[in-house]
Amino acid sequence: MSKVLIELEKSDSTTEYIKASLTLVFKELDTTPRFKFLTDINNEDLNWCDVYLAVRPFTPLSLRIAKAIKETNRFYAVFYDDDLVNYKAAIFWRTVCAKKCISLSDIVLSSNPLIAKEYAELHDKKRSVVVDTPVCAEEILIKRYRKEKIHFVYAAGSDHAAFFEKQVKPILNDFFKLYSTKVHFTFIGVKPDLSDVGFDENITFIPLLSLDEYIKFMKESNFNIGFAPLDNTDFANRKYFNKYIEYTKFGILGMYSNTMPYTLIVKDKENGILVDNSSEAWYQALCFCIDNVELCQKYLKAAQLDLKENFSVKKFRNTIKTMVPEFQYYPEVKEVINWQQSRIQCYIFTLADKLYKFIYSLKARGIKQTFLILKSYCQNYKKTER
Repeated sequence: MSKVLIELEKSDSTTEYIKASLTLVFKELDTTPRFKFLTDINNEDLNWCDVYLAVRPFTPLSLRIAKAIKETNRFYAVFYDDDLVNYKAAIFWRTVCAKKCISLSDIVLSSNPLIAKEYAELHDKKRSVVVDTPVCAEEILIKRYRKEKIHFVYAAGSDHAAFFEKQVKPILNDFFKLYSTKVHFTFIGVKPDLSDVGFDENITFIPLLSLDEYIKFMKESNFNIGFAPLDNTDFANRKYFNKYIEYTKFGILGMYSNTMPYTLIVKDKENGILVDNSSEAWYQALCFCIDNVELCQKYLKAAQLDLKENFSVKKFRNTIKTMVPEFQYYPEVKEVINWQQSRIQCYIFTLADKLYKFIYSLKARGIKQTFLILKSYCQNYKKTER
């Protein structure tokens, strides 16, 4: 039996989903997991484990722990669901640490095949595995369209507002003029600037929710169509298509930008709707959903069947058993770790990191958008942080 210590930098929707997924799978294996936030990890934790899994290691503290793990011949694995090595919005300190953590790793886990392949080249073993988010059959909700209106939803982080503003907003006024009596839009956690669109009665904004609140809200709201606009950039291409899994299991048909990662899983007008990144294409896709309700229900049914067949806990478990057997069995390590945090280094890094993010946002988004994001962050701090 392996004792696996899982490092999480902070609590947010991404790490909560990863934690939930790993918990499901480790229950099916001969594995004892222990989830700890990065700043809470201590000597007792490190000496307890045989296997260490760092989720998105991206800090000097992560690197210091990685070195301690490797010096005592424990198995060190890393997981990335974003291309953090090439993340331009991060201070160089973070990207350097990410590269070094990968170079020390015994295996790279990723939900994106591009990341898995590219990051495997950064360490000697050239070893990687692609893992998907597992879905329990009972999580998949079977729902029918409401007869009175079609309800659209866009659930995302506050920094995703720009995608919607660029791709969808330009045609909303014309769309609402034609279909305002038949549709309603709900935005969760993301608030694009729609002040000049009009039709306020057709739009609802919901603040960022905790994971439990979000799941409850999505189950109870009976949304029909979900937005997932995304730019076609190298960084965006290396994201995960988690929105496909999320919308589908809640009984929502997704409208996805016709770009990676969505093209890895979505087949247009089979298990979702792929939309070219132009306002005209989004207009046509929106109209299609209103005028073809029965076809949309057919596509959703196909997507939910895909989840049941290809994203089961059993399939995830078998992938781990075959590709990362160390998670199930790794020889007990006798070597003792003597390690402690450098609180001064952590303080300096945190201060520099926040300052860099603020300056980068000012340059990239401008003063108004930066302060809107900062306001949203402050309002939701208690829900997104411990």
